[in-house]
Amino acid sequence: MPQPPFLVDELQIEPGSGDTLTISRDSTDGAMALVDAVVSVLLPDLVGLRNVTGVYIVGRAGDGSPYTSIQDAIDAVPASSSASAPSLVMVMPGLYTENLTIQKDGVYLVGVGGVTITNNGASDTVEISAAIASTPQDVLLRGLTIQNTRTDTRSRVHSI
Repeated sequence: MPQPPFLVDELQIEPGSGDTLTISRDSTDGAMALVDAVVSVLLPDLVGLRNVTGVYIVGRAGDGSPYTSIQDAIDAVPASSSASAPSLVMVMPGLYTENLTIQKDGVYLVGVGGVTITNNGASDTVEISAAIASTPQDVLLRGLTIQNTRTDTRSRVHSI
């Protein structure tokens, strides 16, 4: 017999284990949020992502994330990544000062929470370009603020 629906403000899964997963609504826009000790994800950030073959999580040092550099996670994406079998690079909240070069197809770079990427030096912040063996045909950037601090006329801040 099916259980009738019930209304709750927050649902905690395994609170006694010390690794509680909380499902609730985001206080700013009402979006569904999943939160655990390492990752906080708003479901709208992941809308439209399908057939993902690999997930690479980037966080600040000490967060427990496998990668502390976005470029290191991008470099770990296999050459077999493609539009039909993309790889997801999830970036946890924070300011990341680095220059990114994406030379693989099927890289989905998604910021979870407040993510700002600013360039390191005089180079562009994000470059999508062909490599010897591949040309990126399908790259997704979502939930990111990309800041270029160059002093020439190309300095801009973009939120994606």
